[in-house]
Parts: sequence; structure tokens; C-alpha cells
Amino acid sequence: MNIRPGPLPRVQNRIAMASSMIITLVIAGIVMRRGELIALTMPLLVYGLAFIVTALTEQTTGIEATRSIATVTPTEGEEVEAVFTLANETGSPLIVAAIDLLPLPLAITDGTATTLTELAGGETTRVTYSFSTERGKHRFSGVQVTQWDKWGIGTWEKILPCDSTLTVLPRYETLGKIPIRPRRTKVYAGVVKALEGGEGTEFFGTREYTSGDDIKQINWKAYARYDRLVINEYEQERIADVTIILDARALTNQYPGVSDLFTRSVRAAAALADYFLDLGNNVGLLTYGAFLDWIYPSYGKRQRQRVLEALARVDISDKAVFQDLRFMPTRFFPSRSQLVIVSPLTEDDIEILDILHACEYQIIVVSPNPLLMERALHTDDPAWILAHRLAVAERKTLLSALMRVGIQVVDWDVARPLSPQIEWALSRQRSGR
Repeated sequence: MNIRPGPLPRVQNRIAMASSMIITLVIAGIVMRRGELIALTMPLLVYGLAFIVTALTEQTTGIEATRSIATVTPTEGEEVEAVFTLANETGSPLIVAAIDLLPLPLAITDGTATTLTELAGGETTRVTYSFSTERGKHRFSGVQVTQWDKWGIGTWEKILPCDSTLTVLPRYETLGKIPIRPRRTKVYAGVVKALEGGEGTEFFGTREYTSGDDIKQINWKAYARYDRLVINEYEQERIADVTIILDARALTNQYPGVSDLFTRSVRAAAALADYFLDLGNNVGLLTYGAFLDWIYPSYGKRQRQRVLEALARVDISDKAVFQDLRFMPTRFFPSRSQLVIVSPLTEDDIEILDILHACEYQIIVVSPNPLLMERALHTDDPAWILAHRLAVAERKTLLSALMRVGIQVVDWDVARPLSPQIEWALSRQRSGR
């Protein structure tokens, strides 16, 4: 876009300074009746007139700024290359300095985002640099340009609008096997056990032979014993609806000295969504915090991108209406589907999760443990250790209450990878039942 730079306040200051000096000399010459003082104003008048003429003519020159970014959806921590271009759209040479204004969380890692150059008429210059990224949605405001006139008398400065938006997706680990058993599945083939006999890989039961059945599935041992044809059935495997619920409440995610608990929760939600989408399931996302950010369950690469972009922009909120989970919109969730909740949890959340489980939702809770993070940051103060032990006992009681009603719980030590912990916790709880 073509922007016409306007004069800086410093230009106006120079004009004001020259004018004040001229007035002072004229008044002094008149009062003291000395013509040489008035004559001294002539160079200042020439300077002022030249400056005004230059300002009126030079500020109509045009500079065009554009920016290109290698990727607008990088992953957290990835280095991204950017190029901004300045073009002199006039027929006259211009001396130009420019700074590309980066959003505050981003930091330059290679090259520089500034340039000082002389551009001939119609000439362009390109500046390339790389910067590191942090999760979030970042907006580039523009390019700050300073232009000198051809006499070197005046300068003009302008921020040229050159908007770009960068959505930095959360990074996440690849998870191992997470078996789920929702009470309702879809009609399409997948890897989730459907609790129904038919085509599959694991033995489910037997039934009497009917015309048209595959003779390869006849159980000959049963035929020899009962003198009638019996067919082996296998458990059908289908896809399922899975909803990831991310707790973004300040009440559960903000602890003294613990800075990145919520960031770990976001990464866990991204890893879970990626895992279930890879298996062909319909995956939805509900962010519970500032508002109800709901992504309806779907499948495929586009759904993965929608989920990751939603997780990129999410942040902690302290709105009072969302202080507990009782406003969880259960009408959004497909009936008798699988819910995976990522939350540090509070004592008041147990009742709501119990109600969800009673409504025949299968629930897995991945609970980042903030107490372990706090323990690593504090000294061996006896009073603090006692308080910490009481908090640990309270948390264990809370998680045990959830497991007693049939909710699967993963007490996640965020200092270690999630994948082995979730596999171990779920397998232990399955064998315990």
C-alpha cells in the first residue's frame, strides 16, 4: 500500500526554533536601533523558507512497504524467516531508514529487522531476518520508516501499515496407546471397541449359524460337542466421538511460583486431539474459561488445524461465572460419548464429573499436578513442608473419589513426558477393576 509520510514533530520544532530566533533578533534590532541585528535574520529566513519549501515538496513522496512470512502457522519454538521490502515509488532518490515492528513476545534470532539505505527512483530493498516464536496469535502492526529530504535539512517519520498475523501453534508430544470404551460409537470402522459382535480381531462370543454366514467362522469344536453349527463373532471396531475439555480457569491454573502449568495443559490437549484424530475419530474441543470456545467434533487434517489454532489463542481467565464446572454445556457433547478433561481440578469439580459419568459419558481426566511443581521451587521450611503434605493428601483423596465412581484419572507429573504416565495409569486402573 502506498503511504505518504507526514512531518515529524521534530520538523515542526525546527521551524518553531528558527521563527523564534528571527522574531527575537528583529525585536532586539528595533529596540536597540541596530540594523545589523535585523540583518542577522536573513540567513535564518533563507533557512526557514528552504525548510518550509522542502517540507511541502518532499512530504508528497511515496514509499511502499510489504512483508512476507515463510509460514503463518509455525509451531511453538520454531524459527521463522520474514522479509520486508521497501519500494521507492517516486522518480527521485530517497534516503530511508526502516524498522520492522515485531510483536513483543517475538525475538530476532538471526539477521536484523532494520535498514538504512538510499533508494533510487523505482528501486526496492529487501531485509531478511529470523525470529523465535511463542504460542499465541501475534499481529505485526507495521514498518516504521524515517525519510530524509535531499538537502538533509528535514526528516519525516511514519509507521507504514503492513499488517500480518502469525498464529503460533502449541508443540506437543506423540502419545502411545490410549484405549477408550465409550458406550456409543459411530457406524464407520475404526479402532474403538464397539461392544457389539461382528467383524473384528478380538473374540466376542458365539451364535447359531444362519444362512449366508461365512463358513470360515464356524466353530467346529462347538459343532462336535452340540451337533449344531455355531459361528464365532468378533468385537466390532469403529470410530467414536471424543471431546477434549481444556480447563482455562485462573482458579485451577495459577499457583504461586508456577508459571507454565497452563502451557503444559494446552500441550497435553493438543497431543490428545492429535492422537484421537490420527485414529480416525471425530474430535471436538471445549475451552472452559473466559467463554465457551466450542469446536464441534469432526475428523481429518482440517479439524486438526482448527483445534490447534483454537489452542494457540487460548489463555487463562478469571471470570466469576466460570469459577466452577457447573456451567459445563453438556448439550454440546454427543450422547454417551468419550470425554477427556485436562484440568488440575478442585474439590468442587468432583460432583460435576460424577454427574457427567452418571449420564453415561466415559471420562478420562488428565490432571497436571501443580503440587509437584511447587515442591521443586520451595526450600525445606518445616511449616511449608507440612502444608504441602496436607495438600498432597487432599489431592490424592480427590482423585481417589473420582476413580471410585469409574472415572479414569491420570495424575500427571508435568516434569516428565505424558505418554508413559497416561499408559501406566490407565492400564493400572483397568487391571484394578
